[in-house]
Amino acid sequence: MNGFGRARTGLAALAVCTAALVAPSSATALPPNPANSAQTISPGFDDCPAGESSCPARVILEMYERWRPLNASCDHRAVFALTYLRTTEAFARAIGGDPAFFEDGPWVNHEDAVFAQFYFLSYDAAVRGEQVPVSWRTAFDAAASPDVTGIGDLFLGMNAHINRDLSYTLAAVGLVKPNGGSRKTDHDKVNQFLATVADPLQAELGRRYDPLFGTTDTPTPADEGLVLEAVRNFREQAWFNAESYVNAPDSATRALAASSIESQSQIYANAILGSATLPGYGPTRDAYCRKNLKPSFEVELTDQKLRRVVRRGALRLAVTTDGPARLLLGASRVRGSGKPKARGAGKRKRPKPLALPLRFQTSSAGEHVAELKLTKRGRRTLAKRRAANLMVTLEAPGLRATGRGRLRGGPVRKPRR
Repeated sequence: MNGFGRARTGLAALAVCTAALVAPSSATALPPNPANSAQTISPGFDDCPAGESSCPARVILEMYERWRPLNASCDHRAVFALTYLRTTEAFARAIGGDPAFFEDGPWVNHEDAVFAQFYFLSYDAAVRGEQVPVSWRTAFDAAASPDVTGIGDLFLGMNAHINRDLSYTLAAVGLVKPNGGSRKTDHDKVNQFLATVADPLQAELGRRYDPLFGTTDTPTPADEGLVLEAVRNFREQAWFNAESYVNAPDSATRALAASSIESQSQIYANAILGSATLPGYGPTRDAYCRKNLKPSFEVELTDQKLRRVVRRGALRLAVTTDGPARLLLGASRVRGSGKPKARGAGKRKRPKPLALPLRFQTSSAGEHVAELKLTKRGRRTLAKRRAANLMVTLEAPGLRATGRGRLRGGPVRKPRR
């Protein structure tokens, strides 16, 4: 299949995946089993059991912190990580914009958090070199391969997370309400807002990671009908897998249900891998990613008047982030221009801290204002100078960014106490 054909096939897969990613499922097919068991089956962990409204924001923050280092290094795992992040953001917007959107918002929040933990735990285990579910092992190994397209990475991640993880997630949070009613109404409702994610996400994946995502435009109406039908089937299967798992009458039958979930997801993984392999394509998409890479953070001085900085006793910064973030800010004085010395020019001294470190958290993308309080020594140092070159550092999980600036307009003889 040529690149155009791969992109068109992948576009349909992308629409399926984005509609299927957020924790509560969507379907309009068969009704739930009226005899579903009310029991839950713990996977050995839990998260957000009370379903607080703060849970989606916490999950999204962790997703950003996991995605950013992958994005900065053009790691192929960033494709799925970004897709999951964007669809979870769409979920948060829906539930935040209309608290009555779901019948039981806390249950949906609980599902969202547990669902995310399945991905986080498998990813972390793989990083540590530990055993992971076979469908996830296939996805992670493919991400390290130079022969798999970005569409393949996306669909392999989707397969492991939906065909496998979602079934266990539903079993963990329960299929039945306390009054005996089914949870499937909320499970099904997500399709009403996820359809809006597919087009912008396709464009973003095409801009960032792999041009094959953007080779064709949106599907024809007929294609869209097939995609929606695939979504229903894909997510319906997760619900009915969960029913089989929860309703099993004994441990042996439950083990068979779990084995079916694992083998089914691996069968899909093998099929996806076979259709998403393009020998030698990795260097092409890697170079494309590096060329189009945008920083997650930027930081700059907003007041470069040395006299005001010393009198205020603080540096004012503009910190730009691509989303919610937890940051550690610092500032140091550097000698000369702050640029690396030529070979043979001698060692450069380590920058001297001027300000106290600041832990700074943002809840959204955009420009944010921060103030770094000068140390006593830093304030005295600046008060004696006519100008000073500064380096501002910004650290986040797995990332470090720097910004440089120059203060002018001194000295200040007696800094205000």
